[in-house]
Amino acid sequence: TGPVNQPNPFAEPDIEEGIKYTRSLMVAIVEMGLPIADECLFTHNARGFQELLSWVAIGARSSEDQEHRVFASALDCPVGIKNPTSGSIPVGVNGIVAAQHPHLAVFDRHQVQTHGNAFAHLVLRGGADGANYSLPHILLAKAEMDKHGIKNPAVLIDASHDNCKVDGRKIPGRQAQIVAEVMKVRSENSAARALVKGFMVESFLKEGCQILDKLTSDKVDFGGLSITDPCLSWENTENLLLDMADKIRES
Repeated sequence: TGPVNQPNPFAEPDIEEGIKYTRSLMVAIVEMGLPIADECLFTHNARGFQELLSWVAIGARSSEDQEHRVFASALDCPVGIKNPTSGSIPVGVNGIVAAQHPHLAVFDRHQVQTHGNAFAHLVLRGGADGANYSLPHILLAKAEMDKHGIKNPAVLIDASHDNCKVDGRKIPGRQAQIVAEVMKVRSENSAARALVKGFMVESFLKEGCQILDKLTSDKVDFGGLSITDPCLSWENTENLLLDMADKIRES
């Protein structure tokens, strides 16, 4: 059984209580047999959760930060490094280069030697110039990885963020369309098929999102509506996964 008492987002912040709650929730999920992925925002929080994770993301605003790159090189699980908010694929690959090499660095007042993460890979999430999940973008990623001798070359397509924007606005339903487009590209191009290993989608119980800044506590939907990026509903996520499974069986 998982934790019962959920923290009130409108209460005074208590970081220690938040850490305890988060860890107890993650332990409960792992004990159910489900793997957990997380995005690394603050590297020094890792000691509270790191052994529970099966996959870690380095976000677009962190992928050019050397501390996050060194941290990625120390992880024992695969790490997906996103292209930066500019959308630059070469810069994203540079992050993988750094993560796959060992480093001598200081963490928490200790000198540490990282081993290098041979399973660091690229996540294409679009950027300032628009989407970057098309075949030319995928082939550019392959060329950059080949040039740098990346081990275990792999790309995940983030179907959300700047990849799902229409007229500057994120459209959660676009995620399913993007997945379908890339699945078609994989079926028609052997290089894309070998390189693109999977997808990221933003999903929650309900479709869309809510902006907390515009709501009072009595108006917040606590029933599974995102407070950050717009998400696919649970039903639409299920349909997307089943459709992907059918396409993989047909390929």
